[in-house]
Amino acid sequence: MKQGKTTFRRAAADGTGGQFINQVIGNKADSAAVGAVSTSESLMAYLKQLVGSIPEIVAATPVATPLASADLWSCSGPVLIHNIWGIVTTTAIAAAATNTKISFDPDDGGSDVDLCANLDITGQATGTINRVSKDFSEALIASLDVSEVTDYHSEVVIIGQAGDIKVTYGAATAGQINWFIRYSKIGTGVITAS
Repeated sequence: MKQGKTTFRRAAADGTGGQFINQVIGNKADSAAVGAVSTSESLMAYLKQLVGSIPEIVAATPVATPLASADLWSCSGPVLIHNIWGIVTTTAIAAAATNTKISFDPDDGGSDVDLCANLDITGQATGTINRVSKDFSEALIASLDVSEVTDYHSEVVIIGQAGDIKVTYGAATAGQINWFIRYSKIGTGVITAS
């Protein structure tokens, strides 16, 4: 008796011979699917499309003490921002007036857009969490050690073009804050640490 390789075929919707099952599943070399579901993409292509739409968290490059205004992230195009937060680490903030805000600086030369109002972070202890709310007119929301995020799955802001997201400190005082952003891609837009 001759041993052979079993080949499975999937019936086609139009009644023709169909495709081999490996064509339906695909392989690692398949490119990510784009747009709506079609009959020509493999399951692997759709998996890659889904993975590309999962929100990512990007840590900004930490700025050493003393605090200094800096670009935190570079944005290459349209993105949907879910959360921005910073944690006071290693060194508490000194007792000197230090107004702090996060803003977007578009590459096209337009005016900066504040993503929150100033918050005076004078004397914040190690472990304090500062986060941006959904209302640009509100200051950063500060809480010690734990931050309640009731709007975790809602969006904070949509950025439609390339530019930088930056932090502005009103004074160069002692202290260190590590900043994080959670975002989803819109098309090909990505965020990277500056």
